[in-house]
Amino acid sequence: MMNLAIKSTDIFDPNTYWKVKEKLDRNPKRINRNVIYRVTLKFDRSALVDERMMAFSIPESKSQQYPNNDVKDHIHYLLNLQLKRASRACKNAGIQSHHFSINGDDLTDSKSLVIILKKETKELMYQGRGKNKRVMDGYCIVPDLPGIQQELAKTLAQQLINDIKSGKINLEDFREKD
Repeated sequence: MMNLAIKSTDIFDPNTYWKVKEKLDRNPKRINRNVIYRVTLKFDRSALVDERMMAFSIPESKSQQYPNNDVKDHIHYLLNLQLKRASRACKNAGIQSHHFSINGDDLTDSKSLVIILKKETKELMYQGRGKNKRVMDGYCIVPDLPGIQQELAKTLAQQLINDIKSGKINLEDFREKD
């Protein structure tokens, strides 16, 4: 796994494509062009409540996709736009990838973006047949990774408690036997 930090920028930067591409181009020895990677672009999740979020305008041509024009729509539009820019920069820099994600997280420097390249270990999915057969690209947007992890942990803990109370899980089965 490789982490490449881009300093003095944030998720609102209109030059994300160029900054990602430049960072990748400056690290040719660290990147194996024969390997397929999973690419993640991380940003500081404090941007989700930044006043610039609502100032980031959604074009009229995208109004049907984002009909509410609320904070959620602005977040999704911005993250989708930046993810597409970053994935295009990776492909143009010669990075082989079919899985791209953008994650909001707690970064040590809120004025930075982090590109994570991780070797792909899962089997690729294909679409089409014959000469039209090609690898599918996957895109994932996770605005608040720690928030989702916390909610998931709460839900699973509650489910576990319910299963213990209902007798579906017996704690005695998990105790060490002498």
